[in-house]
Amino acid sequence: MPNVVRFSIFSVGLMVGTVVSAATSVGSVSFTPFSVKGLTVSKTINIDSAFAKKYGKSVAAPFRIQVPVSKKFLNYYDPKVGGPNDTTLLKISFATKEKQIIENIRLVPVQIGMGDPALRIKTAAHLLSNQAFADASKGYLNAKLFGIVQTKINGADGVVGVGQFEDPTIGLLYVHLVVILNPTDRHSILAFATINPKLSAANKPDLLRKAGITYKLIESIGFLGR
Repeated sequence: MPNVVRFSIFSVGLMVGTVVSAATSVGSVSFTPFSVKGLTVSKTINIDSAFAKKYGKSVAAPFRIQVPVSKKFLNYYDPKVGGPNDTTLLKISFATKEKQIIENIRLVPVQIGMGDPALRIKTAAHLLSNQAFADASKGYLNAKLFGIVQTKINGADGVVGVGQFEDPTIGLLYVHLVVILNPTDRHSILAFATINPKLSAANKPDLLRKAGITYKLIESIGFLGR
């Protein structure tokens, strides 16, 4: 396909003694043409002990996000996602004024054992390629993981994966997954975004790591001091 992202998937082995866990899923949505550009306003949300108490969640590693806000789209917040096996802390959907979903994102706790930074990065890459993307694409058609690369998010090591799958009704959806490694604790964060290229500015695979609403949110994630 044109505009395929060109980068290599890590060759990785799971770190001995490392615990990894991720629960991700995407519900069916319907779309109308829409595009969002020039987002400048944001809302700060702390995923911390107060958030955990309010919503009955377990937050082992508090962190902060900046959520894009605009008159051009609506924001929907869902801290009570899924069933008993869904560990999502918060799901945020961005929709047109006609309530058609543009992009959505889930923030999921994962554990990556402490130790050698290079090995932690390889473990995170293994998690994305062997578990998180498989969980995300379950029930969809023609799932493809284009690749995984190392990154930095607010100074923390991270690993980015991008891919796509098809909904039999909706059509093509892009996927942007990022593990942000907590530099001081095994408790880290997986950000999992689903993007409709008909609606989003991230309308090509090579734009998933540089454009769109959820991209801005992911780049804002930072761990809070205890």
